[in-house]
Amino acid sequence: MQEYMLVALLMLHGGVEGPDMGIDVFPSKAACHEQALDAKEIIDRINIQWQIHIDNEHTIGNEILPLVTVGMFCVPMSEVIGEYL
Repeated sequence: MQEYMLVALLMLHGGVEGPDMGIDVFPSKAACHEQALDAKEIIDRINIQWQIHIDNEHTIGNEILPLVTVGMFCVPMSEVIGEYL
């Protein structure tokens, strides 16, 4: 059975695509989708981390766009590239 990685894609103000991040690995597509549909806690954590990132960057003079939304999707592990691992 193929494993799947839950990936979060951040969308920033102005329709700008932000970074994507690997969240967790699941034993099946169904298990991954189930978590993607119930990801409020994960999204809340990402929102907090993004705000901390904005604040840290602002202290050194960098402007970071605010986070608008977080999309969740599942990727087969056979297609996952090194940045998620």
